Amino acid sequence: MTENIPTTFVSSSFATRTGNSSAVVYVSNKEQVVNIGGTPSNKNTNSGYSHIFLITDGGIFPEDTVFSLDEYASPIKSGYTFDGWEEIDILYNPINKSDNTGHTYQAKWVEKADSKISFKDDLNLNKLYDGIAVSLSENDYIVTEGAGNVAFAYQAKGGNDWNDITSAPINAGTYQVKAIVAENDTYKSAETDWKEFTISKAMPTYEVPTNLTATVGQTLADVILPEGFAWQDAQTTSVGSVGTRTFKATYTPKDTMNYNIVTDIEVTLTVNPKMEELNSVPTIKAEDKTLFIGDKFDPLKDVTASDKEDGDITKKVEVLSNDVDTSRAGTYTVTYKVTDSKGASSTKMITVTVREKDTQKPTTDDNEKPSATDIDKKPTSTDKQITADTPKTGDRTNMTTWAILMFVSLGLLAGVFIVRKSRKNI
Repeated sequence: MTENIPTTFVSSSFATRTGNSSAVVYVSNKEQVVNIGGTPSNKNTNSGYSHIFLITDGGIFPEDTVFSLDEYASPIKSGYTFDGWEEIDILYNPINKSDNTGHTYQAKWVEKADSKISFKDDLNLNKLYDGIAVSLSENDYIVTEGAGNVAFAYQAKGGNDWNDITSAPINAGTYQVKAIVAENDTYKSAETDWKEFTISKAMPTYEVPTNLTATVGQTLADVILPEGFAWQDAQTTSVGSVGTRTFKATYTPKDTMNYNIVTDIEVTLTVNPKMEELNSVPTIKAEDKTLFIGDKFDPLKDVTASDKEDGDITKKVEVLSNDVDTSRAGTYTVTYKVTDSKGASSTKMITVTVREKDTQKPTTDDNEKPSATDIDKKPTSTDKQITADTPKTGDRTNMTTWAILMFVSLGLLAGVFIVRKSRKNI
Protein backbone atom coordinates (compact mmCIF):
# COMPACT_ATOMS: atom_id res chain seq x y z
CA MET A 1 0.00 0.00 0.00
CA THR A 2 0.99 3.60 -0.63
CA GLU A 3 1.44 5.30 2.71
CA ASN A 4 2.22 8.92 1.75
CA ILE A 5 0.20 11.45 -0.22
CA PRO A 6 2.44 13.96 -2.12
CA THR A 7 2.29 17.53 -0.83
CA THR A 8 2.49 19.30 -4.17
CA PHE A 9 0.64 18.92 -7.38
CA VAL A 10 3.65 18.74 -9.69
CA SER A 11 5.21 15.80 -7.81
CA SER A 12 1.97 14.07 -6.99
CA SER A 13 1.59 10.63 -8.51
CA PHE A 14 -2.08 10.81 -7.46
CA ALA A 15 -2.82 13.86 -9.63
CA THR A 16 -4.54 12.95 -12.86
CA ARG A 17 -5.27 15.15 -15.87
CA THR A 18 -7.12 14.34 -19.10
CA GLY A 19 -6.67 16.78 -21.97
CA ASN A 20 -7.56 20.24 -20.74
CA SER A 21 -9.55 18.93 -17.82
CA SER A 22 -8.73 20.04 -14.32
CA ALA A 23 -6.49 17.82 -12.30
CA VAL A 24 -7.72 15.57 -9.47
CA VAL A 25 -5.37 15.83 -6.53
CA TYR A 26 -5.36 13.44 -3.53
CA VAL A 27 -3.92 14.85 -0.34
CA SER A 28 -3.71 13.73 3.27
CA ASN A 29 -5.08 16.82 4.97
CA LYS A 30 -6.57 20.31 4.46
CA GLU A 31 -3.24 22.11 4.87
CA GLN A 32 -1.96 20.46 1.75
CA VAL A 33 -4.89 21.88 -0.20
CA VAL A 34 -3.78 25.38 0.81
CA ASN A 35 -0.17 24.65 -0.11
CA ILE A 36 -1.13 23.50 -3.58
CA GLY A 37 -4.08 25.86 -4.35
CA GLY A 38 -2.69 29.03 -2.79
CA THR A 39 -3.91 31.43 -0.15
CA PRO A 40 -6.93 33.86 -0.28
CA SER A 41 -4.64 36.82 -1.15
CA ASN A 42 -3.81 35.37 -4.53
CA LYS A 43 -6.86 33.29 -5.22
CA ASN A 44 -7.74 35.39 -8.27
CA THR A 45 -4.52 34.62 -10.04
CA ASN A 46 -3.67 31.04 -8.90
CA SER A 47 -4.90 28.38 -11.26
CA GLY A 48 -4.83 25.90 -8.42
CA TYR A 49 -8.31 26.89 -7.47
CA SER A 50 -9.67 25.08 -10.42
CA HIS A 51 -8.37 21.68 -9.19
CA ILE A 52 -10.44 19.01 -7.52
CA PHE A 53 -8.95 18.04 -4.16
CA LEU A 54 -9.67 14.79 -2.29
CA ILE A 55 -8.48 14.69 1.32
CA THR A 56 -7.91 11.11 2.57
CA ASP A 57 -7.69 12.14 6.24
CA GLY A 58 -4.99 9.57 7.02
CA GLY A 59 -6.19 6.99 4.57
CA ILE A 60 -3.83 5.29 2.13
CA PHE A 61 -4.25 3.53 -1.19
CA PRO A 62 -3.36 -0.07 -1.97
CA GLU A 63 -0.46 -0.48 -4.38
CA ASP A 64 -2.72 -1.79 -7.13
CA THR A 65 -5.04 1.26 -7.01
CA VAL A 66 -5.99 2.70 -10.46
CA PHE A 67 -6.59 6.49 -10.51
CA SER A 68 -8.93 8.14 -13.04
CA LEU A 69 -11.07 11.26 -13.54
CA ASP A 70 -14.20 9.23 -14.03
CA GLU A 71 -14.21 7.57 -10.64
CA TYR A 72 -12.47 8.65 -7.49
CA ALA A 73 -10.28 6.01 -5.79
CA SER A 74 -11.18 4.52 -2.40
CA PRO A 75 -8.56 4.77 0.36
CA ILE A 76 -8.20 2.46 3.34
CA LYS A 77 -7.44 3.22 6.96
CA SER A 78 -6.59 0.90 9.83
CA GLY A 79 -9.51 0.50 12.23
CA TYR A 80 -11.96 2.26 9.96
CA THR A 81 -14.28 1.59 7.08
CA PHE A 82 -14.31 4.03 4.11
CA ASP A 83 -17.77 5.52 3.67
CA GLY A 84 -17.32 7.66 0.54
CA TRP A 85 -16.32 11.26 -0.22
CA GLU A 86 -18.13 14.35 1.08
CA GLU A 87 -17.58 17.90 -0.14
CA ILE A 88 -16.31 20.41 2.33
CA ASP A 89 -15.67 24.17 2.31
CA ILE A 90 -12.11 25.17 2.74
CA LEU A 91 -10.92 28.55 4.13
CA TYR A 92 -11.99 30.38 0.94
CA ASN A 93 -14.16 29.84 -2.09
CA PRO A 94 -12.25 28.76 -5.17
CA ILE A 95 -12.88 30.60 -8.46
CA ASN A 96 -14.17 29.00 -11.62
CA LYS A 97 -16.12 26.54 -9.56
CA SER A 98 -18.19 24.21 -11.71
CA ASP A 99 -19.21 20.57 -11.76
CA ASN A 100 -15.66 19.48 -12.57
CA THR A 101 -13.54 22.22 -11.07
CA GLY A 102 -12.91 23.99 -7.82
CA HIS A 103 -14.26 21.28 -5.52
CA THR A 104 -12.73 19.84 -2.33
CA TYR A 105 -13.79 16.46 -0.92
CA GLN A 106 -12.88 14.65 2.27
CA ALA A 107 -13.02 10.94 3.00
CA LYS A 108 -15.67 9.80 5.44
CA TRP A 109 -14.54 7.10 7.92
CA VAL A 110 -16.59 4.85 10.14
CA GLU A 111 -14.66 3.41 13.04
CA LYS A 112 -14.71 -0.39 13.31
CA ALA A 113 -15.59 -2.24 16.48
CA ASP A 114 -12.82 -3.38 18.77
CA SER A 115 -11.90 -7.07 18.85
CA LYS A 116 -10.32 -8.97 21.68
CA ILE A 117 -8.09 -12.03 21.81
CA SER A 118 -6.30 -13.74 24.72
CA PHE A 119 -4.62 -17.05 25.49
CA LYS A 120 -6.47 -19.40 27.76
CA ASP A 121 -5.23 -19.46 31.34
CA ASP A 122 -4.33 -23.15 31.28
CA LEU A 123 -2.25 -22.93 28.11
CA ASN A 124 1.16 -24.56 28.69
CA LEU A 125 3.56 -24.78 25.78
CA ASN A 126 6.56 -26.08 27.74
CA LYS A 127 7.76 -29.47 26.53
CA LEU A 128 10.75 -31.72 25.92
CA TYR A 129 12.35 -31.68 22.51
CA ASP A 130 10.60 -34.18 20.25
CA GLY A 131 11.50 -32.92 16.77
CA ILE A 132 8.00 -31.53 16.23
CA ALA A 133 7.23 -27.81 15.90
CA VAL A 134 5.12 -26.07 18.53
CA SER A 135 1.50 -26.01 17.46
CA LEU A 136 -1.39 -23.79 18.55
CA SER A 137 -5.07 -24.16 17.68
CA GLU A 138 -8.36 -22.34 18.22
CA ASN A 139 -8.68 -24.27 21.45
CA ASP A 140 -5.74 -22.35 22.91
CA TYR A 141 -7.17 -18.80 22.76
CA ILE A 142 -10.36 -16.80 23.17
CA VAL A 143 -11.30 -14.26 20.43
CA THR A 144 -14.25 -11.97 19.75
CA GLU A 145 -16.84 -13.72 17.65
CA GLY A 146 -16.87 -12.44 14.10
CA ALA A 147 -13.35 -11.10 14.31
CA GLY A 148 -10.78 -11.77 11.62
CA ASN A 149 -8.36 -14.63 11.10
CA VAL A 150 -5.85 -15.47 13.85
CA ALA A 151 -2.13 -15.88 13.24
CA PHE A 152 0.85 -16.34 15.57
CA ALA A 153 4.17 -14.54 15.86
CA TYR A 154 7.24 -16.09 17.54
CA GLN A 155 10.48 -14.80 19.00
CA ALA A 156 13.55 -16.69 20.23
CA LYS A 157 15.62 -15.57 23.17
CA GLY A 158 19.30 -14.94 22.50
CA GLY A 159 21.11 -13.79 25.60
CA ASN A 160 19.11 -10.80 26.83
CA ASP A 161 17.47 -10.08 23.47
CA TRP A 162 14.38 -11.40 21.73
CA ASN A 163 14.67 -12.03 18.00
CA ASP A 164 11.84 -12.58 15.52
CA ILE A 165 11.66 -16.01 13.91
CA THR A 166 9.61 -16.84 10.83
CA SER A 167 8.01 -20.10 11.94
CA ALA A 168 6.99 -22.11 14.99
CA PRO A 169 10.08 -23.33 16.86
CA ILE A 170 11.29 -26.95 16.86
CA ASN A 171 14.66 -26.94 18.59
CA ALA A 172 15.31 -26.67 22.29
CA GLY A 173 15.41 -23.09 23.60
CA THR A 174 13.41 -20.30 25.20
CA TYR A 175 10.70 -18.67 23.10
CA GLN A 176 7.66 -16.41 23.29
CA VAL A 177 4.52 -16.28 21.18
CA LYS A 178 1.59 -13.92 20.67
CA ALA A 179 -1.70 -14.37 18.83
CA ILE A 180 -2.81 -11.69 16.36
CA VAL A 181 -6.34 -11.41 15.08
CA ALA A 182 -6.50 -9.71 11.68
CA GLU A 183 -8.72 -6.72 10.94
CA ASN A 184 -11.81 -7.40 8.86
CA ASP A 185 -14.70 -5.32 7.59
CA THR A 186 -16.28 -5.14 11.01
CA TYR A 187 -13.59 -5.50 13.62
CA LYS A 188 -10.24 -3.94 14.29
CA SER A 189 -7.07 -5.96 14.63
CA ALA A 190 -5.99 -7.09 18.10
CA GLU A 191 -3.22 -9.16 19.66
CA THR A 192 -2.36 -10.92 22.92
CA ASP A 193 0.52 -10.29 25.25
CA TRP A 194 3.68 -12.31 24.66
CA LYS A 195 3.60 -15.74 26.31
CA GLU A 196 6.99 -17.28 27.16
CA PHE A 197 7.68 -21.03 26.99
CA THR A 198 10.62 -23.41 26.91
CA ILE A 199 11.50 -26.44 24.79
CA SER A 200 13.85 -28.39 27.04
CA LYS A 201 16.61 -30.73 25.90
CA ALA A 202 15.60 -34.38 25.88
CA MET A 203 17.50 -37.34 27.30
CA PRO A 204 19.22 -39.29 24.52
CA THR A 205 18.78 -43.02 24.11
CA TYR A 206 21.92 -45.14 24.28
CA GLU A 207 23.14 -48.64 25.05
CA VAL A 208 25.59 -49.10 27.90
CA PRO A 209 28.82 -50.65 26.53
CA THR A 210 29.35 -54.31 27.39
CA ASN A 211 32.03 -57.00 27.00
CA LEU A 212 34.83 -54.58 27.82
CA THR A 213 38.16 -56.00 28.99
CA ALA A 214 41.41 -54.61 30.34
CA THR A 215 44.70 -55.91 31.69
CA VAL A 216 46.19 -55.37 35.11
CA GLY A 217 48.45 -52.32 35.00
CA GLN A 218 46.37 -50.38 32.46
CA THR A 219 44.33 -47.20 32.99
CA LEU A 220 40.87 -46.46 31.65
CA ALA A 221 42.50 -44.47 28.86
CA ASP A 222 43.72 -47.80 27.44
CA VAL A 223 40.16 -49.13 27.15
CA ILE A 224 38.38 -47.95 23.98
CA LEU A 225 34.68 -47.12 24.34
CA PRO A 226 32.06 -46.95 21.55
CA GLU A 227 31.42 -43.66 19.77
CA GLY A 228 29.90 -41.01 22.01
CA PHE A 229 31.18 -42.52 25.27
CA ALA A 230 34.14 -41.34 27.33
CA TRP A 231 35.55 -42.43 30.67
CA GLN A 232 35.45 -39.93 33.52
CA ASP A 233 39.04 -39.25 34.69
CA ALA A 234 40.39 -41.75 32.18
CA GLN A 235 44.03 -40.69 32.32
CA THR A 236 44.45 -41.14 36.05
CA THR A 237 42.11 -44.02 36.86
CA SER A 238 43.70 -47.48 37.07
CA VAL A 239 41.63 -50.49 36.06
CA GLY A 240 42.72 -52.17 39.29
CA SER A 241 43.28 -55.82 40.07
CA VAL A 242 41.96 -58.95 38.36
CA GLY A 243 38.16 -59.25 38.47
CA THR A 244 35.00 -57.37 37.50
CA ARG A 245 35.13 -53.63 38.06
CA THR A 246 32.59 -50.81 37.57
CA PHE A 247 33.60 -47.35 36.39
CA LYS A 248 31.71 -44.20 35.39
CA ALA A 249 31.47 -42.90 31.84
CA THR A 250 29.89 -39.94 30.03
CA TYR A 251 27.73 -40.13 26.90
CA THR A 252 27.68 -37.17 24.52
CA PRO A 253 25.00 -37.31 21.77
CA LYS A 254 25.70 -35.97 18.30
CA ASP A 255 22.89 -33.39 18.64
CA THR A 256 23.88 -31.48 21.77
CA MET A 257 21.51 -28.63 20.87
CA ASN A 258 18.49 -30.79 21.60
CA TYR A 259 19.83 -33.61 23.80
CA ASN A 260 21.51 -33.61 27.18
CA ILE A 261 24.97 -35.00 27.90
CA VAL A 262 24.58 -37.98 30.25
CA THR A 263 27.12 -38.44 33.05
CA ASP A 264 27.85 -41.06 35.71
CA ILE A 265 26.88 -44.02 33.54
CA GLU A 266 28.08 -47.20 35.25
CA VAL A 267 30.07 -49.40 32.88
CA THR A 268 31.34 -52.86 33.84
CA LEU A 269 34.89 -53.84 32.92
CA THR A 270 36.54 -57.26 33.19
CA VAL A 271 40.17 -56.97 34.29
CA ASN A 272 42.38 -59.87 33.20
CA PRO A 273 45.84 -60.80 34.54
CA LYS A 274 48.81 -59.45 32.70
CA MET A 275 50.03 -61.87 30.06
CA GLU A 276 53.63 -62.83 30.74
CA GLU A 277 56.04 -63.61 27.93
CA LEU A 278 56.20 -67.36 27.26
CA ASN A 279 59.39 -68.93 28.68
CA SER A 280 60.75 -72.23 27.40
CA VAL A 281 61.64 -74.91 29.94
CA PRO A 282 65.37 -75.74 30.07
CA THR A 283 66.60 -79.27 29.25
CA ILE A 284 69.20 -81.50 30.93
CA LYS A 285 71.37 -83.91 28.98
CA ALA A 286 72.59 -86.87 31.12
CA GLU A 287 72.92 -90.57 30.23
CA ASP A 288 72.65 -93.75 32.29
CA LYS A 289 76.06 -95.11 33.40
CA THR A 290 77.67 -98.48 34.24
CA LEU A 291 80.53 -98.64 36.77
CA PHE A 292 82.60 -101.36 38.43
CA ILE A 293 83.20 -101.79 42.10
CA GLY A 294 85.91 -99.44 43.19
CA ASP A 295 85.46 -96.96 40.32
CA LYS A 296 85.30 -93.25 41.11
CA PHE A 297 81.97 -91.50 40.30
CA ASP A 298 81.48 -87.76 39.63
CA PRO A 299 77.70 -87.16 39.25
CA LEU A 300 78.20 -83.93 37.26
CA LYS A 301 80.64 -85.38 34.77
CA ASP A 302 79.28 -85.39 31.18
CA VAL A 303 76.08 -83.62 32.34
CA THR A 304 75.02 -80.51 30.37
CA ALA A 305 71.99 -78.19 30.33
CA SER A 306 70.64 -75.69 27.81
CA ASP A 307 67.78 -73.18 27.57
CA LYS A 308 66.12 -71.61 24.53
CA GLU A 309 66.39 -68.11 25.96
CA ASP A 310 69.51 -68.38 28.16
CA GLY A 311 71.61 -70.74 26.06
CA ASP A 312 74.13 -72.97 27.88
CA ILE A 313 73.26 -73.14 31.57
CA THR A 314 75.33 -76.21 32.50
CA LYS A 315 76.83 -74.35 35.43
CA LYS A 316 73.35 -74.07 36.97
CA VAL A 317 72.81 -77.84 37.12
CA GLU A 318 72.40 -79.08 40.66
CA VAL A 319 72.20 -82.62 42.07
CA LEU A 320 68.97 -83.16 43.94
CA SER A 321 69.74 -86.73 45.02
CA ASN A 322 72.56 -89.27 44.59
CA ASP A 323 72.64 -92.68 46.27
CA VAL A 324 75.45 -94.25 44.22
CA ASP A 325 77.82 -96.52 46.25
CA THR A 326 80.71 -97.79 44.14
CA SER A 327 81.90 -100.15 46.86
CA ARG A 328 78.98 -102.45 46.29
CA ALA A 329 77.41 -103.86 43.16
CA GLY A 330 73.88 -102.67 42.53
CA THR A 331 71.57 -100.23 40.70
CA TYR A 332 71.44 -96.64 41.86
CA THR A 333 69.82 -93.30 40.75
CA VAL A 334 70.94 -89.70 40.45
CA THR A 335 68.45 -86.82 40.06
CA TYR A 336 69.42 -83.46 38.54
CA LYS A 337 67.67 -80.08 38.45
CA VAL A 338 68.33 -76.88 36.47
CA THR A 339 66.55 -73.47 36.61
CA ASP A 340 66.71 -70.71 33.97
CA SER A 341 66.87 -66.96 34.54
CA LYS A 342 63.07 -66.60 34.51
CA GLY A 343 62.41 -69.34 37.03
CA ALA A 344 61.47 -72.19 34.72
CA SER A 345 63.05 -75.46 35.86
CA SER A 346 63.27 -79.12 34.88
CA THR A 347 64.61 -82.33 36.43
CA LYS A 348 66.08 -85.54 35.10
CA MET A 349 66.95 -88.89 36.72
CA ILE A 350 69.54 -91.34 35.45
CA THR A 351 70.39 -94.90 36.50
CA VAL A 352 73.90 -95.88 37.59
CA THR A 353 74.74 -99.61 37.60
CA VAL A 354 77.71 -100.82 39.69
CA ARG A 355 79.06 -104.31 38.73
CA GLU A 356 81.71 -106.63 40.06
CA LYS A 357 84.93 -106.52 38.13
CA ASP A 358 85.60 -109.30 35.50
CA THR A 359 88.19 -112.10 36.53
CA GLN A 360 91.59 -111.23 35.05
CA LYS A 361 94.06 -113.76 33.35
CA PRO A 362 97.05 -114.94 35.52
CA THR A 363 100.19 -112.97 35.08
CA THR A 364 103.37 -114.88 34.06
CA ASP A 365 106.64 -114.44 35.89
CA ASP A 366 109.59 -113.39 33.81
CA ASN A 367 111.48 -116.57 34.85
CA GLU A 368 108.73 -118.74 33.40
CA LYS A 369 108.53 -117.00 30.00
CA PRO A 370 109.05 -119.50 27.13
CA SER A 371 112.17 -119.30 25.07
CA ALA A 372 112.19 -118.01 21.60
CA THR A 373 112.49 -121.57 20.28
CA ASP A 374 109.39 -122.61 22.23
CA ILE A 375 107.48 -119.60 20.95
CA ASP A 376 108.24 -120.49 17.38
CA LYS A 377 106.89 -124.05 17.81
CA LYS A 378 103.33 -124.53 16.71
CA PRO A 379 101.17 -125.95 19.45
CA THR A 380 99.58 -129.37 19.03
CA SER A 381 95.95 -130.02 19.51
CA THR A 382 96.75 -131.16 23.03
CA ASP A 383 98.46 -127.89 23.67
CA LYS A 384 95.37 -125.99 22.45
CA GLN A 385 93.11 -127.83 24.86
CA ILE A 386 95.41 -127.24 27.71
CA THR A 387 95.66 -123.61 26.78
CA ALA A 388 91.94 -123.35 26.54
CA ASP A 389 91.48 -124.98 29.92
CA THR A 390 94.28 -123.13 31.57
CA PRO A 391 92.88 -121.41 34.56
CA LYS A 392 92.92 -117.64 34.64
CA THR A 393 95.34 -115.68 36.75
CA GLY A 394 94.51 -115.72 40.41
CA ASP A 395 93.07 -119.32 40.44
CA ARG A 396 96.20 -121.47 41.11
CA THR A 397 94.61 -123.22 44.06
CA ASN A 398 91.66 -124.21 41.91
CA MET A 399 94.01 -125.62 39.27
CA THR A 400 95.63 -128.02 41.78
CA THR A 401 92.21 -129.15 42.98
CA TRP A 402 91.10 -129.87 39.45
CA ALA A 403 94.24 -131.92 38.78
CA ILE A 404 93.67 -134.14 41.82
CA LEU A 405 90.06 -134.69 40.91
CA MET A 406 91.05 -135.61 37.38
CA PHE A 407 93.49 -138.31 38.56
CA VAL A 408 90.97 -139.73 41.00
CA SER A 409 88.37 -139.90 38.24
CA LEU A 410 90.78 -141.72 35.94
CA GLY A 411 91.58 -144.22 38.70
CA LEU A 412 87.95 -144.97 39.28
CA LEU A 413 87.30 -145.47 35.59
CA ALA A 414 90.22 -147.85 35.35
CA GLY A 415 88.92 -149.93 38.30
CA VAL A 416 85.50 -150.24 36.76
CA PHE A 417 87.02 -151.39 33.48
CA ILE A 418 89.07 -154.19 35.18
CA VAL A 419 86.07 -155.52 37.15
CA ARG A 420 83.92 -155.78 33.97
CA LYS A 421 86.66 -157.67 32.14
CA SER A 422 87.12 -160.24 35.01
CA ARG A 423 83.34 -161.03 35.02
CA LYS A 424 83.38 -161.59 31.33
CA ASN A 425 86.14 -164.21 31.52
CA ILE A 426 84.39 -166.34 34.19
